[in-house]
Amino acid sequence: MRRSAKKSGQRGARRRHKNVLVGEKTRLEILRVAEELFAAHGPAAVSIRLIAKKAKVNLAAVNYHFGTKEILLQEVFKRRVVPLNERRKVLLDACAAASGGRRPVLEDVIRAMVEPAVQLYVEAGTSARAILIMQFLRRALGEAGATDPLEPYYGPVRRRFIDLVRRALPDLNDVDLLWRVNFLTGVILYTMLGPAQMKPSAGTLSHRPTMRSAAEAREQIVAYVAAGFRAPSVSDAAWKAEPLRAG
Repeated sequence: MRRSAKKSGQRGARRRHKNVLVGEKTRLEILRVAEELFAAHGPAAVSIRLIAKKAKVNLAAVNYHFGTKEILLQEVFKRRVVPLNERRKVLLDACAAASGGRRPVLEDVIRAMVEPAVQLYVEAGTSARAILIMQFLRRALGEAGATDPLEPYYGPVRRRFIDLVRRALPDLNDVDLLWRVNFLTGVILYTMLGPAQMKPSAGTLSHRPTMRSAAEAREQIVAYVAAGFRAPSVSDAAWKAEPLRAG
């Protein structure tokens, strides 16, 4: 009797283990398909029903694993952005440590934000998966209203970056700082369009390869952005000259 019960328990444990594996396989397939669709069309244009159809699972499976499209988007974003931002955090912490309580070097702070994105850019030249990840991140960060639920995964590194820029440029006012941080985000998003977008138009510039190395791309961005951050303040003068009017 005991032997029979033991065997029955073992069979039950094997079935449960198998169900867990099948469930995880389904979950990963849903994530894979959702990422592809979000990258191609943008999160707003993709429905849970379409994701279920392309993943060849029923709607109930998507709802079981993720509940809502917003949660699914967060999960896709999290598995791509967390590694990217972990690398940024390490580099930003290194900048702070190297400053030894003094002003950090602005170029080093900017480089910490730019380098992981440039590395993804480089990988996109040889990896279809890197292109997909890059397109997804660009869509997710660039779509109007899409960033609010993603704040927990992007906000901490952004705030850390802003804190270090403030220390590097203590005379820069908050209005100019906010504009310039957003412009940096724009530069990064444009970079995420991929290597093809960085080629010069016919007849405008030299036709040599735009980026000869990852280091060149990174340093071009760092030099451009650092000059923008160091530019004289325009916020007060521009506001007094022409205040923004609704409508």
